[in-house]
Amino acid sequence: MTPTTTRSRPASSGPPRPRAGMDPRISARRAEVVRQQGRRRLRLSGLVVAVAAVIFGVWCLLHSSVFSARAVSVVGATHETVGQIEAAAGLSGHPPLLDISVGAEESGIERLPWVRSASVSVRWPDGVHVVVTERVASLVMTTASGTWAELDTNGRVLADLG
Repeated sequence: MTPTTTRSRPASSGPPRPRAGMDPRISARRAEVVRQQGRRRLRLSGLVVAVAAVIFGVWCLLHSSVFSARAVSVVGATHETVGQIEAAAGLSGHPPLLDISVGAEESGIERLPWVRSASVSVRWPDGVHVVVTERVASLVMTTASGTWAELDTNGRVLADLG
């Protein structure tokens, strides 16, 4: 048995070299094709980087103070203050409008004692509009500790009168 040997060629760097007996026009065309492929890869890489940079820039802009909840308007609240409603909704820190979850904001506001229902809507570029429907006190009772409390028709304590 004869041993088999394998020969490896060194990797070529740069455009292909003309082979002996190859027409120089074909060799030049092959070199041009390799250059075009390199330029195409470079353009594609540049395009991918540019698109990623634009997406990142838009994300940063939308999460900046330019598009934050700076103007909060509250309608229909007489017993709860605007500050209490902002704190219950998590709007007192001026969060970005993209991060506002309307359902979570509404349920946070509806935990306040006087609020029956709340409707929150985002108004671009910097506003949040809150519409509150309040409960109506229908009964005043004494508590176990001897103080008085206002209750609504469902028995929810709205306020301690002292």
